[in-house]
Amino acid sequence: MVGVDGEVGIYLDRENKVVYADFGDPVDFPILHSLLRMFEVICKANLQLFQDNVKNFSLKLDPPEKPLLYPKNQLIPSEPNTLVCHASGFFPAPVHFYWTKDGLNVTHTASVSQPYPQSDGSFTQISRLDLVPEEGQVYSCGVEHPSLKGERRTRMWSESHITSRTTSVTTCTTHTTSRTHSLKGERRSRMWSK
Repeated sequence: MVGVDGEVGIYLDRENKVVYADFGDPVDFPILHSLLRMFEVICKANLQLFQDNVKNFSLKLDPPEKPLLYPKNQLIPSEPNTLVCHASGFFPAPVHFYWTKDGLNVTHTASVSQPYPQSDGSFTQISRLDLVPEEGQVYSCGVEHPSLKGERRTRMWSESHITSRTTSVTTCTTHTTSRTHSLKGERRSRMWSK
C-alpha cells in the first residue's frame, strides 16, 4: 500500500499480482511484485536481527524515591479531604500505587495520574485518595516499581496529622503552617538532591 496524507493511492494485491490505483484500472507490474518480495525479505531479516539484539539488552532501572504523602487541605475529623501521594525520580514509567486504611487495601478507590517526564529523564506520578478522616485512622501509600524487585516504598499518615475540632484556632494554624512549610521544604530538597 502506498499513500499520502492518510489516503491510499496504490494497493498491491499479492495473490492476483495486480496493482490497484484510485485513479485508474488494475495494472500488472511484475517489477513492483519483485520489489515487494524483496522488501518482505529485508523486513523479516531486520526483525530477526532486532529480536536477537533485544535479548541481550538490559534497561537501566531507577527506583522511585520514598513517596511524599500530604493532604490537599488540613485534615479535620469527619470533613471530606484528599490525601496526595507523589512518587518521583523513577525510570521507566509507570509506578504502581498501593493504598491502605487501617491496614486494609483501599487502592481501588484511588485515582492515578499519567506519568510525567522530568528534564533529567526520570518520571513523576501522583495518586489521590478521597477520604473522610477520623481520629485513630492510619493511612499509607506504597509505590511499586520493577527496580524495587518486589519491594514497596511506603509512607504512613496517622492520627497525629489529624487536627481535632477541640484544638484552639491558634494551635491549629501554627500546626498547619509548620507542616506545610516542612512539606514544601522536603519536596524542594528532594527535587534538588540529584
